[in-house]
Amino acid sequence: MARLMLVAAAVAVVVVVAASGAAAQPTPPLPQFTEALKALYMNTHGDHWTNNDGWLKSDDYCTWHGINCPIHNHTIITDIMLSNNNLTGTIPAIFPEIFTLKTLDLSHNSIEGQLPANFAEIVPLQIINLQFNQITGTLPANIANVSTNWPSLKEINLFNNKLTGTIPESLFGPATLPVFHPRFNLQVFDVHNNMLTGPIPSRASRAALMTTFLLNDNDMSGTIPAEIDTWLLGLKYCSLDGNKWACPVPEDVSDKCQAYCS
Repeated sequence: MARLMLVAAAVAVVVVVAASGAAAQPTPPLPQFTEALKALYMNTHGDHWTNNDGWLKSDDYCTWHGINCPIHNHTIITDIMLSNNNLTGTIPAIFPEIFTLKTLDLSHNSIEGQLPANFAEIVPLQIINLQFNQITGTLPANIANVSTNWPSLKEINLFNNKLTGTIPESLFGPATLPVFHPRFNLQVFDVHNNMLTGPIPSRASRAALMTTFLLNDNDMSGTIPAEIDTWLLGLKYCSLDGNKWACPVPEDVSDKCQAYCS
């Protein structure tokens, strides 16, 4: 609740500044955002990035390469876009302090280590793109933030990493949904070419807006849940190839998603 109030307060600044006209002065950066960005820079060896223009050279992080803020508000950070920028090392644990973030794109780098377990604290987060890195460990159980009233996350792109363990059922909500449960906005879930094991979560079909579900080239196994057969067939893009599914696999699912049993 406290984090939601902070997000609302930060957004309110945009409204006040916009209403005051062009003469308004830029709002000051938030110290916790500055500290989180500094930690990212240090943890991923920012001195060796391909482009680190502006980083740590001024107090206004909205002028730093890859950091996007609203034009009239230098408090809020909406996007961090550092794809293909020679980031090495790990994502710092304090990174979710940037609680207004909507898009995180650190793809095509050499980031290692585990994903911060508290990613779900970034309530407005819509896109996580960390494909083509060397991230290890398991998927945080609450990465999709389904505990909020309207979870924002739309895309999880984590393919071509070194993730292990199972895809947690809790990523798609609790075992029993309340009557007025959150809407699942997740549309893209791409974790192909990792080292994931275990079955497909039976709760995955709750993501009614899903268009892309790619689990191919892992080490997953088990029976494809009957609860998700129809859901899989309704997807635009689906691939389950390169795993060890138990026989039999429904023929229509096999044809649609390249799901073959062994």
